[in-house]
Amino acid sequence: MSQLKANRSFHFIPANKYRLFSRIELLAADHIIFDLEDSVPDSEKNDARNNLRDFFQHNPPKVISDFHVRINSINSNNFVEDIKLINDLKIQSLVIPKVQSVLQIDNIEKMLNANNIKFIALIEDYLGLISLQNITNHDAIWAVGLGLEDMYSNFRVENNKLIKLSAHIRYDVLKACKASNKLSIDTISNEFYDTEKIKNECIEVKHFGYDSKFS
Repeated sequence: MSQLKANRSFHFIPANKYRLFSRIELLAADHIIFDLEDSVPDSEKNDARNNLRDFFQHNPPKVISDFHVRINSINSNNFVEDIKLINDLKIQSLVIPKVQSVLQIDNIEKMLNANNIKFIALIEDYLGLISLQNITNHDAIWAVGLGLEDMYSNFRVENNKLIKLSAHIRYDVLKACKASNKLSIDTISNEFYDTEKIKNECIEVKHFGYDSKFS
């Protein structure tokens, strides 16, 4: 995978929203992640894969090598079809959701035809946190992203009331990334209509030590 000059921002685009693909060049994000997972309803998963197939087949390799694809979880009914698509299109960088162990990474690697495909591992639950150092040490992992939204989805507490817990989790992920020399990506911001809050949050996590942020 070709490395871009900066790794500050990773922007998700739902793969079922083909009209958004034409706006990619207008975005200031350093990295684009085509999403097949959470942002795509089950009824539109096939459409999302077809959109990606069309886009990747009609763009030169030099262009598409800088894009990433978030596949569905290895436990999902859509996982096998996602892997077929990745193999067909020879995509070089995958975003793996809900990573809980290195065994998941190993199993995905075995299903891929190409060598040297790089992974961004998403830590989205407490099992992932327990296995964090082993995950970040894996050779195929080049970046680790934090997903606090999924981690807190079963809590009956507003996220802004979990500030102390968020700080601890952020520190655990950051510590593991620094120890393994892997890129650290902070969770998305919910305040996407409030640019001032997003700016302050970016400044805060940068001072915390994070390399990047999802949007």
